[in-house]
Amino acid sequence: MHNEQWKAIPGYEGAYSESVYLDDGTYIRHDEFIEQPININVEIFKSNEFEKLVSGWASVTKNADGSLPLDWHDDIITAEVLEKAAINFMLEYRESGEMHKGEPIGTVVESIVFTKQKMEAIGIPEGTIPEGWFITVKIHDDEVFKKVVNGEYKMFSIQGRARRLKV
Repeated sequence: MHNEQWKAIPGYEGAYSESVYLDDGTYIRHDEFIEQPININVEIFKSNEFEKLVSGWASVTKNADGSLPLDWHDDIITAEVLEKAAINFMLEYRESGEMHKGEPIGTVVESIVFTKQKMEAIGIPEGTIPEGWFITVKIHDDEVFKKVVNGEYKMFSIQGRARRLKV
């Protein structure tokens, strides 16, 4: 099995960093990156039928038990990189499509990237919840919301562009 780490920036070239340091301090040169499109899928946590709100993890960078989750392509992403991508998404986009196609059918109305530092600051004990990006989406399309309620759509899927590097 190979692990590759993503430098995720959803469709926004200007947010790339020129260098990466892994958690253990290992330096990765910027010319080792390979730019690739990415898709990440994570289960929906809760829905509110009255408000048509759907909440869940958009992406998890570290499970509550400390293990690193791999996406469907055996890739990982750091909390720092995810936080930059999430901030850019909230500043520039905030819209959600259906299966990455067509016109927007929802708007991200809540967003927080739970990093170790933020969890410490607000008193969430380590190992209680994953590190990652938690969002709530207001669904504007009744038919799409029905697909969430009946279980046809069970997870969020984020999409963007990234630089892949071997670690």
